[in-house]
Amino acid sequence: MTADTVVSTPPTASCSAISEALVDADCMVIESSPTKKEKPQKQNPPPNTPKKPARQDSSHISYKNGKIVFSEKKLGLERHPSVVAALFNFHQLIARIKTDSPESLPLTSIPAEHLSLVAMMVQERDATINSLVKAVESQLCPVVFGESSSSNSDILASGAVEATIMEIAEHKNYGVSLSDLQDSCCIALDDVPTNLSIQRWEVRDLELLPEDIRNVVIKRRKARQDAHEECVQWFRSLDADILSQILSGTLKKLKLTQSRSMLPEPLLPEDAASQSSSRNTKSARHLDSAS
Repeated sequence: MTADTVVSTPPTASCSAISEALVDADCMVIESSPTKKEKPQKQNPPPNTPKKPARQDSSHISYKNGKIVFSEKKLGLERHPSVVAALFNFHQLIARIKTDSPESLPLTSIPAEHLSLVAMMVQERDATINSLVKAVESQLCPVVFGESSSSNSDILASGAVEATIMEIAEHKNYGVSLSDLQDSCCIALDDVPTNLSIQRWEVRDLELLPEDIRNVVIKRRKARQDAHEECVQWFRSLDADILSQILSGTLKKLKLTQSRSMLPEPLLPEDAASQSSSRNTKSARHLDSAS
């Protein structure tokens, strides 16, 4: 062996001990990667395993704090692009009239081309007519538009907004109906008490609403109608004592139980006899097997 000869010592670790690594001819590790843990596979349930029943939607209405409550998110059209654009156009109209023909003010009615704006403002509101008029007027004509700092009567005539609202919308009750209330209480009532009513302003002609808003309103109106029917069924199922407490205001909370129409129908005499005979037969078989 010459002096230039270099003796290479093999590595102490064997090639077989290197797990998941790339090696060269001399068993030197070139690249190594950590071992990946395999995720446990989900086991499929047996084919005959019954599926869990689908969760049923809860009731839309409840009776809390002495009144009927309808759980519904507000429509909230104040910032909808259609409302913002229509309101801007109405403000431009007022500005033009003040400049070109101020003698035309105050407006005694809302122009037909702006009825859609009022419709979007009142749809599904639950306010009284007086509160609703004030809210709409404050948006249509802020007091800064007029000469007075505390009134907009020189821009919109008194009664103009209210007349428009009553023309294009109606105040509907989705709570207990007046006819059911009169029949159950046997007393003359002109209107449904506030604690038993669910009030909403509804636009008569849905064509006044833009298509995207109209589609949403139709679905929400159907949900309110379903809630009304549920409310009527619940009210008809109340006994006289509970009804008296509700009308007097002494009952603050009540669980809405199933109405009579939702309860099982009573068995006919022949059906009851058949079920009784079946139970007796099963009982006799059980005694025979036990003996």
